[in-house]
Amino acid sequence: MRKIIISILTIFLLCGVSFSADARGGFLVKGGLGYTSVDLSGLKAAENYTNFHFGVGLNAPLPLGLAIQPELIYKHNKIDDFGVANIAEVDWEVGYLQLPVNIQWGIDLIAMRPYIFVSPFIGYNLINDVDVDAKILSKEVDLSDVFKKNINKFEYGVGLGAGVEVWKLQIAAKYVWNFGDLTNFDKNTVVDDLKGLNLENAGGFEVSVGIVF
Repeated sequence: MRKIIISILTIFLLCGVSFSADARGGFLVKGGLGYTSVDLSGLKAAENYTNFHFGVGLNAPLPLGLAIQPELIYKHNKIDDFGVANIAEVDWEVGYLQLPVNIQWGIDLIAMRPYIFVSPFIGYNLINDVDVDAKILSKEVDLSDVFKKNINKFEYGVGLGAGVEVWKLQIAAKYVWNFGDLTNFDKNTVVDDLKGLNLENAGGFEVSVGIVF
């Protein structure tokens, strides 16, 4: 954890040195919405869910039209009413603190700057709120507790997208691939019917708007 914190501070420090001599760079406050598709292994419904995100970043222009923009983002996902192996209906809310590092390439047209970017990221789970309506169970068990214990705390992935800067306004859209499963019911579960029912986060679209200071 200490190495991760040091790495984050180093990235922001290098970006601060870089944008100090360029009029376009600066601190960023942003927020947006997303629509994510998931691979529900063994589940019945809710193949799509919505999310919102907000956070801060630091845009640092580099030579040859490049720029680097590390961010610290809170992302909140909500999945409503999906069926689990005919034994329960589940409402699930999960929140992650993410560190994406956007690597941009664009053309400065003075009045605006269109750009494309790649955005690798890592994340850590902060919120895991589960509401379970159990239907058929072979034994008394707290399914909410089972879901909470079997969530994967870390996530990682990459995004690809495009955006435009107009004066101090930054508008961007990207498609995100999350390479890690949200859950892992193959271990630490007392409900045999849940084994193998892993919620794989496949990816989806996100749109965001930011203001650069």
